[in-house]
Amino acid sequence: MSSIFEFYAASAPDEIPSRLLLGAICKRWRQITWETPSLWSTIHVNLDTCQPHVELLSQWLRRSGQLPLSIRISSNADCIRFSMVEPPFSVLNQYSSRWSNLNISLPFAFLPFLSRSGTSSSNLKTLTILPPVDSDDKLADQGKGVFKLSNGDPHPDTISIRGLSFNAVHVDWSNVTDVHFEGITLLDCMCLFKQASRLIKCSITTEDDGSILHFDTPLIHPSIAHLIIVFSLWDTPDDLFDRISLPALTEMDFTVRQSDYDSFISLIERSSCILSSLSITNQKPPTAEDLANLLWTTSSLENFALKVPHIPPNLFELFSLPDSNDEGEIHPIFLPLLRTFQYRGGSSHLSWKSFIEACTLILRIRRKKEAALPSFEFVLDLKDKDPDSASSQAELNKVTVACLCSLIDQGIGLKISNSSGDILQQAKRRYKAERFGVGGFDEESE
Repeated sequence: MSSIFEFYAASAPDEIPSRLLLGAICKRWRQITWETPSLWSTIHVNLDTCQPHVELLSQWLRRSGQLPLSIRISSNADCIRFSMVEPPFSVLNQYSSRWSNLNISLPFAFLPFLSRSGTSSSNLKTLTILPPVDSDDKLADQGKGVFKLSNGDPHPDTISIRGLSFNAVHVDWSNVTDVHFEGITLLDCMCLFKQASRLIKCSITTEDDGSILHFDTPLIHPSIAHLIIVFSLWDTPDDLFDRISLPALTEMDFTVRQSDYDSFISLIERSSCILSSLSITNQKPPTAEDLANLLWTTSSLENFALKVPHIPPNLFELFSLPDSNDEGEIHPIFLPLLRTFQYRGGSSHLSWKSFIEACTLILRIRRKKEAALPSFEFVLDLKDKDPDSASSQAELNKVTVACLCSLIDQGIGLKISNSSGDILQQAKRRYKAERFGVGGFDEESE
């Protein structure tokens, strides 16, 4: 019966006090519910409404036995007052040695009310600190608080922070393996890399504060394997990439304004890492030369995603380079391990002819080596055009559609879409209708 109650409590909406509903059915159900600690080890404390229910909060936590606690604390920034925070936090602090997952979303000025009582060591595994939901546009006003527990720094392995400065988060960073940090300066980012020596997954959004980095030699981080960076409008990748070395890096995703990849290329070469996945978002389109230099450097790529205003001209000609010449000299193959390619952007510089020629050569080379064939996805931005008009799909003429469909039949994965849906399939159906008449073919037979 306890297992059934646990399943029900886990699937019930957060707003419904499912444990209390179960206990209200009958005496027997109430006894089972009250004596099942796992039903009470997770709680959402809404500070806007919990002040009259402090006793209920205390009873709830007592029923959790000695199990690790998952606690979510939230508040609306316009409603909360200091008098509302102290009573429930006083109850929560009594159980701080059993905090396992702590999720906080409230004005940062109230963070000091959280503390750890007694001498027991912290068991905190996951820490999330966010501003109130209704104050996303006021992050600058949220940065005055400090997360600091009274009896030493906890040592979580997973941390997610938004709007709070790095120096305001007092934890033992040496145990952290997974971090998500929105609004961190490049200087603090270097401090994070230095202190979090076991870090494996890192996702950061930088914030410019005018700081000048002074690091004579690159900081070598031995374990970062997955890195996501969104650079602010004024931060340049050079300021960070020129000062780090990441030998364990396998997956990289970065968003920048500039289209110069020299510092990233230097990072890859300096790190001697084997990069398997790369995603680039650029507000400015890169040149074919810049992108070619980057991709030749990352020849181990299996997955590549590019989001830019328009694709660099002649990009697919790189795939069309022969693997040998007439004299038998072997040439390096462009991205020989590529499994997935995704492009998001405009279609003005996209040459289906070059793409078809590239895929034809890929088919020949991969079949010779009995290697898996790659998949390509194009998500085209056609907001300035009518997606149903003939001009918007002029590039997908009958011959092009036939060639693209032939590639699919030979094993190349291919999807071409825009906001109206799969435009390759739309064009295929349209040309079939023109050939056979509106009712002249059965679409289900395709």
